[in-house]
Amino acid sequence: MTEPTDSACRSARTPPVGWPPRRRCFVLTGGPGGGKSTLMAQLRADDPLAARWLLVPEAAPLLFRAGLNGREQRFQAAVVRLQIALETGCAQA
Repeated sequence: MTEPTDSACRSARTPPVGWPPRRRCFVLTGGPGGGKSTLMAQLRADDPLAARWLLVPEAAPLLFRAGLNGREQRFQAAVVRLQIALETGCAQA
C-alpha cells in the first residue's frame, strides 16, 4: 500500500481556485430523547470551525409548539412540507 504524497493530501483537502466549495450533508436520526441535540451541541462546542455549520431544525417539534395535533393525518403532510422548506431555505443561505 502506498501512502499519498503531501501534495495529494493538500489537493484533496483544498479545492482548486475557482471551484465552488463542496457542501456535505449529514443526517442524524433517532427517536425522542435519543441524544441528537446533545451530540450536535457537543460537536459544535468542540469544533473551531462550527460557525460554518448549518443546523436545520426538525419540523415536527416546531409544529407541536405551534399547536398542531400530531395524531391527525394532516400533521404528517405538514411535517414533510415544513421540513423541505427549512432544508431548502438553509441550503440557499
